[in-house]
Amino acid sequence: HADYHAFIFHPTNTDLYYACNDGGIFEYSVSTNRYIDRNYGFNATQYFAGGFAPDSFGVVGGTQDNGTHYQAYGNKNLDHVWGGDGAFCHINQQNPDLVYVSSQNGVLGKNTSATTNPGGFNYGVYYALSSAGAIDDGVWFVNPFEMNYLNGDDLYFVSKRRVWYSTDAGEYWAPLTNYKANFYSIGIPNEKYPSMIYAGGQSLLLYRIDDPINAQPGDEVSLRVNTPSGMTEGFIANIKVHPRINGIIYLAMSNYSKSNEPRVWKVEDADTDNPTWVDISGDLPKNLPCNWVEIDPYRPDSVFYAATDFGLYTTTNGGKNWIKESRLPNVIVSQIRMRNDDRRLFIYTHGRGIWFADLQKVEDYYASTERAVNEEFSVYPNPTTDVLSLNYESLVGKPYSIISIANGQEVAKGTVINGINVSQLAVGNYVLRITEEGKLRTAKFVKE
Repeated sequence: HADYHAFIFHPTNTDLYYACNDGGIFEYSVSTNRYIDRNYGFNATQYFAGGFAPDSFGVVGGTQDNGTHYQAYGNKNLDHVWGGDGAFCHINQQNPDLVYVSSQNGVLGKNTSATTNPGGFNYGVYYALSSAGAIDDGVWFVNPFEMNYLNGDDLYFVSKRRVWYSTDAGEYWAPLTNYKANFYSIGIPNEKYPSMIYAGGQSLLLYRIDDPINAQPGDEVSLRVNTPSGMTEGFIANIKVHPRINGIIYLAMSNYSKSNEPRVWKVEDADTDNPTWVDISGDLPKNLPCNWVEIDPYRPDSVFYAATDFGLYTTTNGGKNWIKESRLPNVIVSQIRMRNDDRRLFIYTHGRGIWFADLQKVEDYYASTERAVNEEFSVYPNPTTDVLSLNYESLVGKPYSIISIANGQEVAKGTVINGINVSQLAVGNYVLRITEEGKLRTAKFVKE
């Protein structure tokens, strides 16, 4: 298998060692010169990106050195349908027989009968892109392309120089922008025929293209104005458009440089020439790349999900506070996609396969936060070594929980008496959460 990463010798049997590669773990016998697959029950597939079927558990996903995998309706297994390094891929929501896939360096393919013929993919989309000149612009190793989930024939492809689009499922492509430097991400409003789209990339490259059907290269509008003072860097890995307001977009920054710059932004009035940039990174760990952001369609102003290099984070108060999802491994989450119709979140990890979350069930997990009006209050002494005191007598007798900011996990809970004993906590930063008559009160504190 390509890309070996580690070799580990058996501690007692000198005939055996274990090879770790992009396909997982394999046992090798020197005497028999034979490899044995030891991945049964061990899900270690490295997904770069994926898409979902209109309903059920149907998915498609592109993987590192393991090609693209596709799962049709009712099929418990994923079929290997495209080779190389799998990349961005989508399932047409209006016609699930139509599936788009891609591999390294911008090679695209599609299948028009995927549910009955999972192996029937061809290179027609790639040849159309190449003929149009998109590939000549230069492409990323894992090159993004986006599909309009309300109109699956509507495709957008970014080269390293321009944004390209197709309205006929990839049969014909045309450029939307003039030459720029390093486009990467596309944001599409929740419209069958988008009135605008957004495009971003390296070094805070961010543009709006109005009326993309009729737009001409050069019509794009730069949204770099009004960026916060001193902010010149940032790789915009993902753009998510508010599901109800086209002029509000959310940006995920995946860069490692400029470690103190926020990784999640809300840009208001993005449909004008005078946008406002708002930092909604809150208490997300600093220097943590954010690869993708999604929005709960039922609560689009308060509930967001961030895919990071260290798991999945959720905010229920508009980005003020973020909680790490403890039920997911501490793994790179390359991409997340929300199926708005049933609020199912599909989670594509680079090393632990594909997960999903049914938000109708997860809602109970955050129930107190969802019903609450969030208010901050103070505690003292802060920092503290043993006991936290509160200024509010009304909180006595109320349940509390303490969340570690480092990993998002609940580390203590109980009932407020005269104070809260935190002497057993490890040194670090925490959030105290207390629910009182429908209000969620939060206080940050430091344990020394």
